Amino acid sequence: FWVRSKEIGLRSRLQLAIGRFKGLTISTTVLSICLVMAVGGFILYNNHVLNHNDSLAEQTHKSVEYEKRFIGFEHLPQPTIVGTKLHVDIFPKQNKATISGTYHMVNNTALPIDSILLSSVGGVSTEGIVFDRQAKLLTAGDNNIDKVYVLLKALQRGDSMRINFKVNYEPKGFTNNGVESHVLANGTYFTNRHLLPVIGFQPYRCVSDVS
Repeated sequence: FWVRSKEIGLRSRLQLAIGRFKGLTISTTVLSICLVMAVGGFILYNNHVLNHNDSLAEQTHKSVEYEKRFIGFEHLPQPTIVGTKLHVDIFPKQNKATISGTYHMVNNTALPIDSILLSSVGGVSTEGIVFDRQAKLLTAGDNNIDKVYVLLKALQRGDSMRINFKVNYEPKGFTNNGVESHVLANGTYFTNRHLLPVIGFQPYRCVSDVS
């Protein structure tokens, strides 16, 4: 298409380009287009079908909603985790793990505790939440990871309790942040903040900390 002869008119140059567009050129062009579409479709499938990537506006909205809905727990007494028992099954080839856990908690405050805010990790399946005393699910956030439980009998100062739970970690594909690397064939590393549920209000999830 570039000027290689005395023909400088656009119409003449287009005719020359069309005349040269045949055989190997056509095959290479078609193959390139198919390759680009396949790669683009693969990325789109991973980022928007297997996974959901929040935009900055969506992240900010979620932080605002979390703060508005649960800010009341920032200064409410919550039990302290004093012991954790975990049974972890790791499947390196599948990049997944299952964790059965128990939190041993104590009321180290001077006030009785009648409600507990329990939050699981987004993108991780947390189920089988069972208290060792009577408790009722009062409310859950729209994301279904933040839940408030009411204790039918308040946890008094110095009293202890247990919560059992099960976590299933099985990432699918990859996101805009790359492939999840907590469980790999050549090594596994994660902390409680990566996979395990947390107790009480989490300031790092607020707008000021997220920004």
